[in-house]
This record gives sequence, structure tokens and C-alpha cells, in this order.
Amino acid sequence: MALGPLLAVCVIGCNGGVTSGPPSPPGPGPSDAGPDGHTPAPTGRWESGPDMPGPGRFYTGVAALGERVFVVGGFGAAQATVVTAYDTKAGTWETLAPLPIGIQLPNVAAVGGTLYVLGGLEQKSSLAYDAAKNQWDPRSPAPVMRGRGQAAVGVWGTKILLAGGVVPGKSANDLNTGMRQHEVLAYDTTSDTWEALPDLALTRGYAMGAVIGDRFWVMGGSTDFARTDDVAVLDLKTRQWMDQPPLPITLSSAGVAVVGNRIYLVGGVATGTGTIGPATFALDPDFGIYDQVALMITPRWGMGAVAVGGRIYVPSGIAADPVAMFKAVNTMEVFIP
Repeated sequence: MALGPLLAVCVIGCNGGVTSGPPSPPGPGPSDAGPDGHTPAPTGRWESGPDMPGPGRFYTGVAALGERVFVVGGFGAAQATVVTAYDTKAGTWETLAPLPIGIQLPNVAAVGGTLYVLGGLEQKSSLAYDAAKNQWDPRSPAPVMRGRGQAAVGVWGTKILLAGGVVPGKSANDLNTGMRQHEVLAYDTTSDTWEALPDLALTRGYAMGAVIGDRFWVMGGSTDFARTDDVAVLDLKTRQWMDQPPLPITLSSAGVAVVGNRIYLVGGVATGTGTIGPATFALDPDFGIYDQVALMITPRWGMGAVAVGGRIYVPSGIAADPVAMFKAVNTMEVFIP
């Protein structure tokens, strides 16, 4: 893969260079609740899975339908229409109907047995995947002028939530990193309509999003100036934002998935120096406590993650390379909590 566009997207996601970080100690094992009531997450373990078909991809959209993990699009014209799916029971990959239009840095989620792509980098078109026909059908476009790449994504009932993201352009620190956004949108999959929710207080892109109960967590990412450890939660019933304890490190472009009542963050671009993070963090949202659990086998950033059957599947991304410094990979690994 050519390194020119890869270098550009590294700057977008990292606000700095990328190197492989030193190993970190594994997190705590299972134990009884401490005096504060928090029970540390089990350390868990990582396993290698079969590689995705085709060349490496990064900044993909990842979501699950039933027992299949879908990997949609990516960065660059060659990746922008590719769709693959992994059958977690059969342990096999297949290549599906491509997107009818190229969508880079797509926003992807599944609701009610349907997979949705809600725009991407300078692309506001929305699509729904008909699995029975293996085809993509148009939906109402996002109500923004220039689309949104790599927004924080969450699912609340029949609604898909998008927070922040980026559009092409220079950030405030004069890097070609994209201009971060502050809007928060909700797409109702039953009525095919959009609505605006309260804006983010901290404008950001490449953040991690997840929903627990009636709360939408927006975690980390990078502002127009630097990577951040900021965490905010939107109460979806009162529509009020609340500040939360920060991440243990500044972090952007990590994978995120929910298992039980914990939010897991895997890999990403960590710290102010742009290290590829090997860590896996498990957030107990009731206490705002992050447990570090088993380290990734292949530290990466710019990849997606999704939980199926209590396991977290993490395909694609950018990994360290001894020759090229970093490269897109078709690696797929599984975390077992």
C-alpha cells in the first residue's frame, strides 16, 4: 500500500507520529468488590483469528448482525466501497456487495437486523444493507453540509447517535488533520428521520462512542489542537451533558465495544507522542473506573470493534511495521473477557 495517504491519515488520527509502544503490565484479575463497591474486570485473554480477505484496511466501520461481523469501507478510494463479513460460528470470511458509492471513514451501526452506513468523510449519503438480497438501499442523508468522518457512534433503541467527527481541512495546530466538529445527531431507523441533539462541549473527532442504558458515552478523540482524555456523557432522556472522570491516557482512534455493563477500549493512538497503544481498558460506568486488562496481540489504531456472544472482535487497522514504520493490516483478533 502506498504510504502517502497513510501518512496523511496518521496525522488526522494522531496529531503526531506513530511508534510501537513498550509493553504494559496486564490488568487485574477477578476479585471481590473493593471498599468503593467496584469489582475489577477479569484480565481476559486475546486470541488470533483468520485474516480478512484482501489487502489491509483502516478507519473501517465495524458492526454485527446476528453472528456476523461486518467490516465496511475504510480510508482511500480502493477501500471506500469494500464490504466483508466474518461468520463467528463458521470462522470464515466472505466478500459482500460493495457500497454503491465510496464512503471513507464511515459511521456504521446495526439496529433491528439491519446494517446502516450514515455518511463519512465529506459524504452525507446514508445506506441500509438488505442481507437477504445482498444489496444496499438509500436512506435519508445526514443533515450536514459536508458529511462527518469518524464520528463517535452509539445505538439507543431504534436510534443511531453520531457525535463530532471531522471534515477535510487543517486543524488549528496547522496540520492536515481535518477540522473537528461539535454537532450531535440522532437517526431514527424506523422513521428514516434525523434530529439534532445538544452539541458537544468539546469539539472533537476520532472519539470512541458507546451507549449504556440511557447514556451516550463520548470518550477521548482529538480536538483541533491535541489528543484528549476528556469523557462526557449525554443523558438521552434529559438531553443534558455530564462530565465524567477522564480516560487513564489521552486516546483517539481506538476500538470500542460493550460487553455486559462494561465499555471496552482497545488499542488506539495513545499519549501525546502518538504511540500505538497496546492496552485494553474496561470501564465500569457506575464508578468511572478503568481497569487495564490483557494487552493486545497486535497493537493497532484506526480499527473497529464489536461484541458478539460475549467476545470482542477487532478487525483491520494500522500496526507497527519494521520497514515502513506502520502499515494497514487485515489482522483480526478476538478478546475474551
